[in-house]
Amino acid sequence: MALALTQASAQTIDLILLNHAGPGRAVSIHEPEVEALLGKSVSALPSVWNCPVRPGLFCLPPHEARQWSRTPDSLLARYLRAVRDRRMSSAVFWIFPEAPWPPQRRLLINLTQQLKRRGVEIGTVSEPNVALEPAFALWARRAGAFLAALSVPLTAVWAGLGPIGAFCAALGGGSAAWALLQTDAFRYQLQGLHFVTLVFALPFVVLILRQRRRGQFFSVSEVLILTLVAVALLRLKMFLPVTSLEHAIRDWMEVAIGLRPRVAETTGWFFFALAGQVTGVRKKEAQAWRAFGLFGPIVTMNSFLHAHTPIDRIVLRSLLGFLIGYIFSFMIIKLRGGRSTAQAVLSS
Repeated sequence: MALALTQASAQTIDLILLNHAGPGRAVSIHEPEVEALLGKSVSALPSVWNCPVRPGLFCLPPHEARQWSRTPDSLLARYLRAVRDRRMSSAVFWIFPEAPWPPQRRLLINLTQQLKRRGVEIGTVSEPNVALEPAFALWARRAGAFLAALSVPLTAVWAGLGPIGAFCAALGGGSAAWALLQTDAFRYQLQGLHFVTLVFALPFVVLILRQRRRGQFFSVSEVLILTLVAVALLRLKMFLPVTSLEHAIRDWMEVAIGLRPRVAETTGWFFFALAGQVTGVRKKEAQAWRAFGLFGPIVTMNSFLHAHTPIDRIVLRSLLGFLIGYIFSFMIIKLRGGRSTAQAVLSS
């Protein structure tokens, strides 16, 4: 049994209800109640048995749907993010025939009510017509986006920008890259950018060049930074799982204030700002932490490369991550004895 509701703007969602009994048969006992809930006839709606991979469809695998439905904010947060950040035109809600129907019905009613309360309208629209683009034009746009992504952290390093200057540079370069990618190929077909991952290796390059210039072995601080950079890269590429605590905090922020900053972005700006507070003989040593802090402008820049996300959402989310990192670095300095604390934290 598959049911669908469709809608037409960045604040609307096509809710597809899927029966996880497998293809070939429907669970008829749910059909009258679901039809009454949605105001749609089951026979008039498209049938989707698996999670198809197509542009504009947000689909949680069944095991994840079960997991997120157990916590108050998690399932709602994922649907809201699909609408707000990913411009998804449709999303999946699983019906499990082996589970009691009344609790699932209540969960579905609550989800649709919460979505509508936050401005998500449920209606009926057609899929957008996607304009094709020549391969040369696609690669030209990719090259422009890659150069913009690379220029921001390089400018932050070579020009010695402070946190506010680096953030403004990320906003400027990111906006230019986002504008380059505003075509159907990147917004709806979700064409890959390629090579952008190389920018995330820049902290490694900065540390290695710094070590070669000094002609010394890596210090304890630099070994720790290299380890943190490696962990951050693994997290960014989804090789390391997100902890349940992080999920809970981010889901709460998504539901409560409508924004959730990226962990790497917030952490990066924190160390970028904290390293800038160090003065005196330890300044050169502490500046090594600016390499890890480069994740701030790099991840901010990377956020703008998600062409399907509205630019106001990107700016607000990045601004929130920057402010959290910057304010926490300022609080550490002021509450624990001024600049000497930053030296103690960063210059081990």
